[in-house]
Amino acid sequence: MINLKELIESGEFYSIQVNGEFVDPITAQIKVENFYQLDWSLVDDIDEIDDIDYGTNIWIMDISIVSLNKKKLEFDELKDKLKLLDQDEYEYDVVDDLHLCGESKFAKKTNLCKLHYTELKPKILKSGAIAFELPPGFDELFLSIEDGKISEV
Repeated sequence: MINLKELIESGEFYSIQVNGEFVDPITAQIKVENFYQLDWSLVDDIDEIDDIDYGTNIWIMDISIVSLNKKKLEFDELKDKLKLLDQDEYEYDVVDDLHLCGESKFAKKTNLCKLHYTELKPKILKSGAIAFELPPGFDELFLSIEDGKISEV
């Protein structure tokens, strides 16, 4: 696991390796460019949001990612392995609401839609955003990979 603040400040790509028990192993590089709290007043058609409650503490992470797998990779295979951990090691998953992250005008403005149900082609940079629902009042966050590791390139 890597401290999120340090990851952003470095401006560097980090290596991701996910072990594959039932699927092929995943290898990629990720760079976290920004991390900010969602402003609910900017989200259109909030009545279309199904998977999260209006007003919850949602944070958006701008990332760039490059798959180093030999064949195309569904981003969902990697997204499901990305976790944020707080200073007490509580774990938070990527939010996957169809409207907020895929179909809304807000998703297009914030690039959430660019990584929602998309493919990563080998060695081709893909930029976009992912969202996390977090509790209020965290001190530190760490990016972690379930069943794998993240490390400096």
